[in-house]
Amino acid sequence: MDRQYRQPVSGNSVDNYHRGLALPLKMLCDRTLQFLGQCGGRVFDQVNESFFDLADGSADTGLQTAYFDAIKRLRADKTVIIDQWLAAVASAFDDLAVMAVSRD
Repeated sequence: MDRQYRQPVSGNSVDNYHRGLALPLKMLCDRTLQFLGQCGGRVFDQVNESFFDLADGSADTGLQTAYFDAIKRLRADKTVIIDQWLAAVASAFDDLAVMAVSRD
């Protein structure tokens, strides 16, 4: 995921960006988002498998229905949840970049 970073409002911002402060942070953010995006999909796959196993092993029809409903809901919302999670992580990196530059 490639993101555009906000330029902090500070007299030192241009100097700090030229000293290479933002580039390593941007690279770390991009790698982190890529890694977490891949992991997020695997986590949801594992949760779905776990719910299926619980439903399959349950003798209670009501519980089976609840587990299968949870599987359907997770599948429907998976992309939105992962996107919101990654957006929150990216926003935290943006805030970190602003704090680092304004600190100097």
